[in-house]
Amino acid sequence: MNLALESDPYTEASPSWEDQFFNWFADQNIAIFEKKLRLGAIEYFHFSSIFNVLDGRKASSFGSHLNRRIAALKCAAEAIERITMVEYFSKRTETYPRSLRNSNGWAVHRSLKSAKEKALHEAIERHLLLKSYCLLGWRGFRLVQSVQSKEVNLNFLVARHSTHGIAASMVMAQSPKFKGISLGYGSGPIHKIDQADFWQGALFESVDKLLVLDSVESAGQGQSWLRRENNRLLTEPFDTSTIEFSTDDGFIDGDIGDYSLQTIDIGQNLGLNFSLFSAFASGGSLIPLFWKSELCDNARNQVLAVLNRNGISEIPERHFIL
Repeated sequence: MNLALESDPYTEASPSWEDQFFNWFADQNIAIFEKKLRLGAIEYFHFSSIFNVLDGRKASSFGSHLNRRIAALKCAAEAIERITMVEYFSKRTETYPRSLRNSNGWAVHRSLKSAKEKALHEAIERHLLLKSYCLLGWRGFRLVQSVQSKEVNLNFLVARHSTHGIAASMVMAQSPKFKGISLGYGSGPIHKIDQADFWQGALFESVDKLLVLDSVESAGQGQSWLRRENNRLLTEPFDTSTIEFSTDDGFIDGDIGDYSLQTIDIGQNLGLNFSLFSAFASGGSLIPLFWKSELCDNARNQVLAVLNRNGISEIPERHFIL
């Protein structure tokens, strides 16, 4: 099985394809907002959008990168990913209970091959993080490095469980603006753990909220559990000095079983004059993204069966993988 990650999901895109995609995206009436953020000496671009999806709910997408064009592409592609995901799940309500319908394992790309690879890595990332936490708690993570500054404190963590040479990362960020923490997640080849690009996505995801938000809105009716728990993380006091991380620098390698990869030719379905594909990875031993209190009986049975295949005997009340 070849699970090699691309260094960046959009570096293959030619300027002409990018222009065609941006021009088409502009016609979708999805508002997109831009900020330039600074973390110490690092200045980067952050794009966000909010829009309605098929079932009437609000959805959002984000993109951060040192390169402005790539940041915008990430945000726009994530918006299309969210829209495609909701349409896909709306036709398969019995297979996918509502509490398990989220963006985990989804990807959009101009290349079918890259869409499939990126979707699989997205699913593997959350799988390894969940498996490590459910089996070992915080001792399922090794502290690689801590960075402290006036504006933000950062803990760079790597999950103990791995698969096929792929490791999952977590960046835990704290700011004087909030009592709690903000988390970002990523994955990449184990041999690249000491390289900056292994951590870039998780770093930006963890600090974006701290740099953009001045306050956290209270949980509203109909708010997703993911948004609710992200807000909870930011507002509840969290003392990192009390956490016992693993001191073992080895990895526990495991298999992900016979997963499935579903693909959608968005370009063909919409009659576009450029290529655009979506992919969704799930199944096998891949642990889906879940929250125990949200699970119906069907979803609870599905999650417990997958957890059991990974040596986990019960569904945890809470975890920190969102």
